[in-house]
Amino acid sequence: MKFHLEDMAILSREVTATFTFIIAALSVAFGYLLNVYEPRADMRFQRWVWLAPTAAINLQLLFCASWLLIKAMGARRVEPLGNEPKNLLSEEALKADAEEVRLSECRNQQARIEFNRSRNAFTAAELNRVRRWLLTVPLTFVVVWAAMAVSKALGWLA
Repeated sequence: MKFHLEDMAILSREVTATFTFIIAALSVAFGYLLNVYEPRADMRFQRWVWLAPTAAINLQLLFCASWLLIKAMGARRVEPLGNEPKNLLSEEALKADAEEVRLSECRNQQARIEFNRSRNAFTAAELNRVRRWLLTVPLTFVVVWAAMAVSKALGWLA
């Protein structure tokens, strides 16, 4: 049980570090977006070759941060290390012999362990999913940039 609670703390730090990285990258990407955007120019005369891919990675980073926030950072139930005294002082527990109480406590402890293990597995899976998505950010930029460059070369953009 202690292992799963320690694992939970480690996962929490990893999720927070990844979220912080995404927010920092999003701040830089958004700053670049503001730098590329020409507020006085008509939308037809924007620098779409750079504006579109920058907007695309901003959206992708925002999606990654949102997903991580919703799926892995939200407050969720945690099963405690031990049983609550009220359970040990219940009428059933007081009437039961020591062997029954021990068996019941073992079953309850195993259920708490499995709950926390499942919780950690879910958090780790969502964290890994977002990290894989982050690997595609440069690819998103290149693909959108290439599409915009081809569009400009074909005369579809001003």
